Amino acid sequence: MAGVYFSINSEILKKNLYILTVLIFSLFVISCGGGGSGGGSSASDDSSGETSTSSEADTSSTSSSGNVDSSSSESCPSSSTYTVENSTVDDNSSITDSSSVTDNSSVDNSSVKQCSSIASSTVDNSTIDNSTIRFSTIDNSTTDNSTINYSTLSSTNDNNSTIDNSTLTLSNTCSSDIDNSTIDNSTICYSTIDNSTIDNSTIDNSTIRFSTIEDNSTTDNSTINYSTLSSTTDNNSTIDNSTLTLSNTCSSDIDNSTIDNSTVCYSTIYNSTIDNASNITNSTITNSIIDNATIDNMIINNNSVVQNQTLQNDNLSGFTSITSPIVSAIYVEKNNTMESADGLEDVDADTKIEVHFSEAMDNSSITTNTSTSCSGSFQLSADSFNSCVQMSSSISVSNLLKIFTFTPADELSDSPTYKIRLTTGVKDGSGNSMLADNTTSAGFTVDK
Repeated sequence: MAGVYFSINSEILKKNLYILTVLIFSLFVISCGGGGSGGGSSASDDSSGETSTSSEADTSSTSSSGNVDSSSSESCPSSSTYTVENSTVDDNSSITDSSSVTDNSSVDNSSVKQCSSIASSTVDNSTIDNSTIRFSTIDNSTTDNSTINYSTLSSTNDNNSTIDNSTLTLSNTCSSDIDNSTIDNSTICYSTIDNSTIDNSTIDNSTIRFSTIEDNSTTDNSTINYSTLSSTTDNNSTIDNSTLTLSNTCSSDIDNSTIDNSTVCYSTIYNSTIDNASNITNSTITNSIIDNATIDNMIINNNSVVQNQTLQNDNLSGFTSITSPIVSAIYVEKNNTMESADGLEDVDADTKIEVHFSEAMDNSSITTNTSTSCSGSFQLSADSFNSCVQMSSSISVSNLLKIFTFTPADELSDSPTYKIRLTTGVKDGSGNSMLADNTTSAGFTVDK
């Protein structure tokens, strides 16, 4: 009986010992887990000799690393730096200074603080300041004072950054350096844009170099060098060594550029080629070639070349034209009203004769005879120019050297038919003569 009692007690002792062993092992595991990345023991001693518990150490580690999901908690050391790799940081997290976000990580609704690096990641609805971003996608975020390389910015607001080899779509940036990038449907101000394509965007107070500006973009108050503008609206810019096609610019300085099928107003154009139905209004053109354009109310000077042009209300000084002038109209007075001379009857006996030229003329080449000999470049005759009507020596000039008015010395007779001739002696401001004499075919008669 005593042997049975001993056997039962032995079994009870074994069970208690097993339970005690399991309990001690569990406490050991829990203690190790509480230390986390902060250390391998469950407690640490401070200078006063007091011991902090494992739960206090765990709380401290969580606070310094910010709120992250469990998948990335082991890569969040309790220090001033933060590394996220192949992870997701979400829901109003804060990534501390001098951190690194790399390799296909996702940052959403978070704040990335200063001196951080983001590479090959997706950044959405976040704020990034004074950081380096490379090979990443940035959507609906704010990036300030950052360096952005080989990335895509969409619906992003940016200031004071360097953006290189990237694409900006529906984004805004000011005071940034943009190089070798594509800017689409975005707004850029006070920035430098170099080697980029700008499409459907607004560029204000910026410097644009070696870039293509096309498809309904607006560039105002900018400096544009070595660029191509297509279907662009521009104001108050300096455009140098560029090509404007189907574009509009006003109040700009244009130098050494090609202007094709565009509208330019209130601008200064230097050393440029203006071609193919361009409209230049109220501008100054210097040392330029103008071909097949409409020039209205212009000042053209200093060796500009004008070809196949329509000139209206122009002040021409020192320009070169290869187009010969023509007589565009001749008028005489009937009942004190100026009418076309050729074929007109009952002209006033004391009529004046008004000749209109196609362009500004050299007024020294417009002469008339003060005797009955047909000696001047303007001649009026009733006998097929065997003799000419003596004219007053005074010739009136108007409309910027385009209209010349002649007055016969005496009243005209009512019997003959008078014809008017302008000879090839007349010259335009560039010294080009008319290609042939211009003589009225039907002439006019006088009612006296």
